[in-house]
Amino acid sequence: MAVFRNSGVLSPHYTPVRLIHREREMELLKKNLEKTIHNIHQTYPAVLQIQGGVGAGKTTLSLKAGRWLEDEGRRNGLPIRHIYVNLRMFSGGRVPIYRYIVRMVSEDIYSPSLSAGELLNNLIRYLGKTSTYALMIFDEVDHHVRQSMDNSLIYDFTRLPELAGGSTVNILGSIFISREGEFRKYLGRTELSSLGAHIIHLQPYNSRQVYDILYARAAEAFHEGAISDDILEFVAEKTASPPINGDIRFGLDVLLYAGTIAESSGRRHVGLEDVRKVIAGLGAVVESQWIEELKVDEVIALKALTRLLKYSGKPTASLEDIRRMCDVVAEEMGVYKLSNLRKVLQSLEMLGVIYRDGSGGLGVRDIDLASLERYLERFV
Repeated sequence: MAVFRNSGVLSPHYTPVRLIHREREMELLKKNLEKTIHNIHQTYPAVLQIQGGVGAGKTTLSLKAGRWLEDEGRRNGLPIRHIYVNLRMFSGGRVPIYRYIVRMVSEDIYSPSLSAGELLNNLIRYLGKTSTYALMIFDEVDHHVRQSMDNSLIYDFTRLPELAGGSTVNILGSIFISREGEFRKYLGRTELSSLGAHIIHLQPYNSRQVYDILYARAAEAFHEGAISDDILEFVAEKTASPPINGDIRFGLDVLLYAGTIAESSGRRHVGLEDVRKVIAGLGAVVESQWIEELKVDEVIALKALTRLLKYSGKPTASLEDIRRMCDVVAEEMGVYKLSNLRKVLQSLEMLGVIYRDGSGGLGVRDIDLASLERYLERFV
């Protein structure tokens, strides 16, 4: 029996047509970005910050703004593209990040032998030469600053005209996304000054706002009558309460996996017990604060181990099996393969996430594997 009309609408990677309860923030972004194209040859790059908790809509808001700016560019005969970079997916300093950015724009200006400064200069020159414009969106800035202790990226993209010898550049602006402002204490006075204080704060969604969002998504995702208002209100209340604190992705996950349970059981309706079962599993993962601080290498290794244990039905997996699965996961995520798996696994052991048995096999501690696997999909 089909419960879903289009389950993809509940994916955290889906961008809705309308951002419910973020209209004011969207207008603020638009007003700041549209200034950059009204006098395109004399405008200096905008520097904007978006700050809010997990699942507050920061990434979606930024991507919507980027697509809006591209549309505005087309209307004005200006080729504009937004370039989204999730900094959590990179280890180390600027070089791997700038390589990614440059290759997103054109393979012609990329070379593995180039330094970070050379890559950035190539990007600026290429955009100018081709009369193309870009909006940069940097996600997980706070994670990047804390993990790498490198502020060079923020310096570079907030002082682009200086790097270009005082002339205007074809990078219209940079949006820096963070969860909280604590990362600023790691910045020097120069970076703090150039970053500025233009911050768009996203407050956590309350239960009524969560309900409105879930109702709109459910109308697209489920067949009529497959999920009741009572269940949507129940999920909204759970999502708005601690420790979830308005993380809308949690609510969407609950609807998706509760619907999957109902559908696989041959039912046409999502029941309250389906929802309770999913919340019980996801709750244990969400309450594990370490998961939000994982580095990209740790995400790859943990996803690989979780997948192996889930499909083998065994409590542990061997190092060699994990190594092979890590290569698969890294390819799926579009990132480099792990160079030091042993060190990454030791880090996860120190966090208390995984354990090693007497024969050297590795397992995951006290978390439902299916729920952990679903939650790790956020890092794709």
